[in-house]
Amino acid sequence: MLAGLFAVLGVPVFLRLPLWCDVTLYDVAARSLLAGGVHYRDVFDTNPPGFVWCLTLLRATLGTSTIAVRAVDLAVFAGIVFCLDRLAKRGGGSLASRAWAVAGMLAIYLFGTEYIHAQRDIWLALPALIALVLRLRRIGSPRGYFWPAVAEGLLWGAATWIKPQVIPIALFAWLLTVRRLSAGSWKLAALDLAGNFAAGAALGLLGLGYLVASGTWPHYWIVMTEWNVHYSALMFKELDGRIDLEWTWFRPWSALLVPSMLLVVASLIDGRIWSARWLPDGKRGPVGRVLGGFVFDPAPSDPARFTRAVLAGVFFAWTAVSLLFQREFIYVHVLEVLLMLALWASHRWCLPALALAWIAALNLAFRIADDSPDFQNSARITCRRIGRDFDQFDLDYRHPLARRGYSDKWTASFTTPTTGQDDARLKDRLKREKPHVATTNWEELGEVAEYLRGQNAKDREVVCWNEGVHPLYLLLGLQPGLRFMHVHNTDGISPDAGKLVRSELMANPKVRFVVVDLEWVASIEGWDSAPPTPYRPGRGQPEPNHLLPKLSQNWDGVFPYDRRKTVFRSNRELGRYVVFAVTVPLGTVD
Repeated sequence: MLAGLFAVLGVPVFLRLPLWCDVTLYDVAARSLLAGGVHYRDVFDTNPPGFVWCLTLLRATLGTSTIAVRAVDLAVFAGIVFCLDRLAKRGGGSLASRAWAVAGMLAIYLFGTEYIHAQRDIWLALPALIALVLRLRRIGSPRGYFWPAVAEGLLWGAATWIKPQVIPIALFAWLLTVRRLSAGSWKLAALDLAGNFAAGAALGLLGLGYLVASGTWPHYWIVMTEWNVHYSALMFKELDGRIDLEWTWFRPWSALLVPSMLLVVASLIDGRIWSARWLPDGKRGPVGRVLGGFVFDPAPSDPARFTRAVLAGVFFAWTAVSLLFQREFIYVHVLEVLLMLALWASHRWCLPALALAWIAALNLAFRIADDSPDFQNSARITCRRIGRDFDQFDLDYRHPLARRGYSDKWTASFTTPTTGQDDARLKDRLKREKPHVATTNWEELGEVAEYLRGQNAKDREVVCWNEGVHPLYLLLGLQPGLRFMHVHNTDGISPDAGKLVRSELMANPKVRFVVVDLEWVASIEGWDSAPPTPYRPGRGQPEPNHLLPKLSQNWDGVFPYDRRKTVFRSNRELGRYVVFAVTVPLGTVD
């Protein structure tokens, strides 16, 4: 019932939330492909093209609305939840434990920040989990080995084209299951591996064939062999920071990862992953014989225990890959938490009930503090005593349902038009991401779009200099004037990256307008970015840049090129976005 309530309260708002800048990048790339463009050449990307292919198909069939992407994302998430529930049930989970797990999954994803939605790590999980479910169903079944393995290989291959970090997870899943699947026969194991490999290789060759035929291959090769060498190095430099953050991504859920590792070890031993044979019905596994009862559920059958072991192993592998071989982004860690909840559910633990009770009690206190200054003051004093900041605590733990006006937002999700400035204002009301340089002020960006339409801006004449400005390309229906979308991230990939960005920008003589986001300047200058006045008034500079606020830093924090002047600033010349007009070909400031 709680899961149903979360769905009713969460889905309408979920469908109207804005998309994060990562999705915008891929969306621009997809629309470029539909317009006859070449991926990587026209829109830079450091990843395999699988996710862009998915979005290209989506845009070609369902249109260009935000809701279309979010509806597909919701369907993908529903498929993931269904697969995890099937695994938990196969592992011996009770109806109650599985229902609580689903409720926890909905609470995490539907009410989470837009930063985690419609990301590659979510979409690749669906084919990966379907492959895992099919593989477990094959064990002990006389359905053959080669062709079912081909089906699994196609699913893992599709996931790999979205993100290659899934490869070690697929390998670990194969190693966990191959002895039981083949009943210890090396011949059957080889046949199974051949089917997996043949399908993956075939899908890989088809993708490579498309890259060659479409003229994408040379640009893809440069990204994979030159750019990604430096990009991968960043991944390892961030490892210390990721370790510190691992337990905090989804509060309080991520804190449960530590005790979950004990359950992983127990599950792997109890499921006897080293054995090719089943235990007779009624006989417990090694751990169940010692700890059976309240502490550890012994499971009704050996197939259930084996399913738990596989689920535990995949959960461990997914967590390890997310921690060791990914960048420092929250969306990377969604699946490890969902897998964790499925594992506990398979052991008949209603763990989400405890976490949701804690969240409910904490948010009740927040709501009391909203209405009682005395209570809030006492809470602030208590937080200071334990070394916590009350406002940060509120920001980290306040659930959207406990924020004022959620019912109004829920109603507005049905009644607000899906286009125009009304839609933009609703996006600004609904967005959940904490103050961040990559967020978007949708209403003000709509003002910029109207201005540029009035200037008759055309393809490749507009450059969006910051991450949160990307949707402008989509609002205007224009091809970007610079292929690098995440300019600041690109600058940090290698020592020479900045020079390449500048040279490619100056090589485009069509550039007429550059749009910058003063949120970046605020972060560089260290200004107070708290609303309602995050930026100092305009007209702080002499002509031609009179619309900019006064800066103590140099121009590199805004737009590091000469021969430009400010011609528009959003929100009646006091807002976040500034438009530069480029009057002559660009050159760098000396």
